[in-house]
Amino acid sequence: MDIGLYSWGGCLLDDVGPGGPDPYDRHYPPQRYADGYLALRESAKLADSLGYDTFWLTEHHFQREGYQIVPNVAMVAAVLAQHTQRLTFGAFFHQTPMWHPIRLAEDLAIASILSGGRIVFGTGRGSVEREMPIFGATFGHHPGDDLDAANRRLFEEQMRLIKLAWSSDEFSFAGEHYTVPVPGYLNTGHPETGRPWDQVTLVPRPTEPIPIYQAAISATTRHYAAAEGHRAVIPLVRQFPAAWRHFGELVEQHQGRPVSPADRVALVQAYVGDTRAEAIERFRPYHDERYRFLAAQHPIYGYTEADGTPFAFGRAPTLEESIDQGNFFVGTTAEVRDELAGLVAEHGIGHLVAEITFAGMTPAESAEQVTAFATEVRPALEQAAALAA
Repeated sequence: MDIGLYSWGGCLLDDVGPGGPDPYDRHYPPQRYADGYLALRESAKLADSLGYDTFWLTEHHFQREGYQIVPNVAMVAAVLAQHTQRLTFGAFFHQTPMWHPIRLAEDLAIASILSGGRIVFGTGRGSVEREMPIFGATFGHHPGDDLDAANRRLFEEQMRLIKLAWSSDEFSFAGEHYTVPVPGYLNTGHPETGRPWDQVTLVPRPTEPIPIYQAAISATTRHYAAAEGHRAVIPLVRQFPAAWRHFGELVEQHQGRPVSPADRVALVQAYVGDTRAEAIERFRPYHDERYRFLAAQHPIYGYTEADGTPFAFGRAPTLEESIDQGNFFVGTTAEVRDELAGLVAEHGIGHLVAEITFAGMTPAESAEQVTAFATEVRPALEQAAALAA
C-alpha cells in the first residue's frame, strides 16, 4: 500500500483561529514566504526518512494571505527531490487551464528526468476564481454553465496536447485554442535554406511515462478520467463511497479491465492526540482558520445540511460538523487508526494520502503529527489493505 502526505505549503502562522486577523487581511514580507519554503523542504525530508511513498503540494498564485504559496509545483518538486531519496512528488493539483500546455509538459519532463522519475502529474481545472482570469482562463460557478463548459473544453484540449507532446518524436496540433507549430515559419528563418517548420519536438521528452492523477469530484470528470486512463483522486467525505465505487465501475467500462489499487487515491484529513478531547482542542483553531479562508472562495465540497442539500456559499463548518460528516478524523492514534483501517478494508484502498499538517501548526507540531501517523497509524492501514487485496 502507498501512503502519502499532502501539504498546502504555506507561511508559518502563529495567530490562527477565530481570534486571529481576518484571513484576507494577512499580508507578509518576502522573508515569511521564504521561511515557509524552507519548512516545506524539512517536512519532505522528514517524510522521506519515515518511509512515506508520495508527497503532494498544491498550485496557487498571488496567495499573499500565506496559506498556499507554491505557484509552480514542478519546480518545487524538482528541488525537493534533490533533498530526498525515495519520495514521489505530485500536485493536488496543477491548475492546468492557467498554463500553456507545452510549457507545463516541458517543466514536468525536466522535473521527472532530474528526479529520477519521481514526479507525477496531478491535474485539475482550477478552483479559485480570482487567479484564473489573470492567466486567460475562465471559471464557472455552476457545473455546465457557459464559463464552466469553456473551461472544460480548454482543459481537455490541453491534456490532448500534453500527451501528444510527451509521446511523439515530432508532432503538430490544431485545436480550438492552440496551433503548434504556427503555420508560415521556416525551421531556420532563412528563405533560401530554411524548410517549412510544420513539425516540432518537445525538448526534453520524459524518459519514462509520467502517471496522470486527476481530481474526480463530479460524475462527468470521473467518466473523462476513466476513459483517458487517468488515476482518480477522491476525498474521503460523505460522498466518497459512491464516487469511489463509480470510478471503479467506469474503469471496467472504459478500459475493459478490473479496477486496480493504483487507479484510485483516497485523500483524508486527520489529526491525532493523546486523548480525543485533547486532539479536538488542539486542532480546532487550525480547522477554523482553514474554513474562514476557504468558505469565502467557493462552496465547501463534501458538506451537506440535515436535509441533504450542499452547504451554501460562505457557510463554514464547525469542527464537530467536519467530524460528524466524516470529513476529518480527529482523536487518539488508536481511534484514527481503527477508523481509517476499516475504510481501507471496506473499500480496497491501495493509495491513501493524508493531510495532517495545517496552517498555524509549528514545525515541531507538524513533525509530531507526521511521525505519529507513520509509526502508529500506517502499519494498521497496510495490514488492512493486504487483507482486502
